[in-house]
Amino acid sequence: MAVPDLSQLSPTDAAVTLLSLPRRYRTLLLPVDANDPVDEVALRLGPDGWSAATHLEHAVRDLGLFGQALQQVLVHDQPTLHPGLLDGAERAWPEPALSVADQLDELQDEACDLASRIDRADASAWSRTASVDGTSLSALDLLREAVRSGLVHLDGVEVSLRAARR
Repeated sequence: MAVPDLSQLSPTDAAVTLLSLPRRYRTLLLPVDANDPVDEVALRLGPDGWSAATHLEHAVRDLGLFGQALQQVLVHDQPTLHPGLLDGAERAWPEPALSVADQLDELQDEACDLASRIDRADASAWSRTASVDGTSLSALDLLREAVRSGLVHLDGVEVSLRAARR
């Protein structure tokens, strides 16, 4: 799956997409056959050198990071935010320590929390800006990047699992 163009994504559409992510990840990761060793398969490396569990962990942590950043933009005037918001290489997350089921629960929590922030923001909030490594980003830019990250890692999970199940 190629990540779609998100340049026209509205806050409402972003909330819908975020709320769909846990179901989409679960569909990929949880087996139809109860005997399928979910955690074992999810830890096998895919062609990009990442396991499905690592992609899932990054999706969870990224949504948390973007949720915190969005809160900063909505509450403070012109905050300066972490460079990792623009550069995924600047995000250093630990290797997954939880089971896939527990990671999926965390993803559900982060997605719901971010969608809730979207619902509470008024229309004028999306033009508020922050500085990230010298670049000005709007709250809407951050939101779109959060959705992009969730979709990129969803794609990574799918590719890793396809390779692991061969």
